[in-house]
Amino acid sequence: MHTAIRAFVHVEIKRLQTMSGVLKRREIMLRQSLAWAATSLQQFEWGVADSVYAFRRCILGRPAAPGRELSESQRRSFVRSETRHWGWIAGTLAALLSLQALGAHPGFDAVVQSVLHNGRDGQLPPNLSLVLGIGKGDAPLIVKQAVVRDGPKVRVFNVSVVNPKDIVILRTNEQERTTKAYLLSATGKLRTAVSYHAGEPTQQIPTAGAISESADEIKYWTSLGNKELDFGGRPHD
Repeated sequence: MHTAIRAFVHVEIKRLQTMSGVLKRREIMLRQSLAWAATSLQQFEWGVADSVYAFRRCILGRPAAPGRELSESQRRSFVRSETRHWGWIAGTLAALLSLQALGAHPGFDAVVQSVLHNGRDGQLPPNLSLVLGIGKGDAPLIVKQAVVRDGPKVRVFNVSVVNPKDIVILRTNEQERTTKAYLLSATGKLRTAVSYHAGEPTQQIPTAGAISESADEIKYWTSLGNKELDFGGRPHD
């Protein structure tokens, strides 16, 4: 019995020693791989630094002498400088893209609140609210409005009473009997846009054109003061 136990223990010790050796060899291989990766990354970094440095000197009309390279300290300094420079640019671009993604427009909320609390009572046609996806199409959509007229051209800023997060900007030419409608979020992000001519089916406005046009409309409305907003007169329907 004791002999069997001693044999078992001896076998287990051998197995553990073997496993320990394997793990140690793997650790050594991993350390070597990490060291090789670090060296390769540094060489790549130095190569990029040399290339960017040479390119900049050529752009400035002061090419470096043939065979002349940056010293290690110069490379480190150059890489740190470039990292800060491009990091700042990347951060700025990220912030701008974030604002664009969120649809944030300074002053837009102020216009929304002003129209919601001071605007005249109005309504959007059932078919328009249905096409925009903010109504069932069985009744007009009740809104608060601000209107700006310039001859036959009429701009109307609408805020839904039921859901103030639904903003609809209309641009109408009464002489041509055409209208463009832009559905926006509470932050000014474009959700959808359509155009229609009296007596004809509604058409979707291509995304690229709709984004540009809605941005122009937002810029127009946010540039107006409260005194320039028309909260009186006949509602648009």
